[in-house]
Amino acid sequence: SENQAIFHVAPIIATILAIPILGEKLGLHRIIAVVLGFIGVLIIVKPGSGLFKIESLLPLMGAAFMACSYLATRFLMSTESSIAIIFYYSFALLITSLIFFPSDFVIPTFFDLIPLMFLGLMGSLGHYFLAQAAKNAEVMVITPFEYSSFIFVTVMAYAFYNEIPDVSIILGVLLIIISGIYIVYREQQKKKDIINLTIFKNTR
Repeated sequence: SENQAIFHVAPIIATILAIPILGEKLGLHRIIAVVLGFIGVLIIVKPGSGLFKIESLLPLMGAAFMACSYLATRFLMSTESSIAIIFYYSFALLITSLIFFPSDFVIPTFFDLIPLMFLGLMGSLGHYFLAQAAKNAEVMVITPFEYSSFIFVTVMAYAFYNEIPDVSIILGVLLIIISGIYIVYREQQKKKDIINLTIFKNTR
């Protein structure tokens, strides 16, 4: 739980880095939405007193690299297609996996390969949709939706393992949903204001 809580600061890191790197603007409403979503994550994973151990630097590094992945995807979408980004992303993962290749590796059986291949397919689709989102919206708009993964995990945990979420999980999920809806609402309001302003200028 501690690792998950720390790792999910990636959207916040990406939101902050998007200001100097991509030139995006960080308003008060977006800050509130991102922080609200992260509070929901903390409530769900219930981090303990050992949260800030030296080992916590590992998931923090993971969150920083994930934030860089968000920003890189957003930057590359201006010149590259989603398919190209997925290809190079997967190729880089292959090289990285070879570097950390275990010495006691066991070749999986055919029945083990089926869920493993399905996992790779789902990961590729997820990255494709992330690339499409980065193409059509700013990083600080799409990254808070990363918190919604907890919603899907909760549903699947009940479906496959009959795990019933407790009150803290329900409360955390509600905060995450509110955070995502609030961001969407604010973006729609901004678009309406821009359209109305444009119409007003054209009619003058």
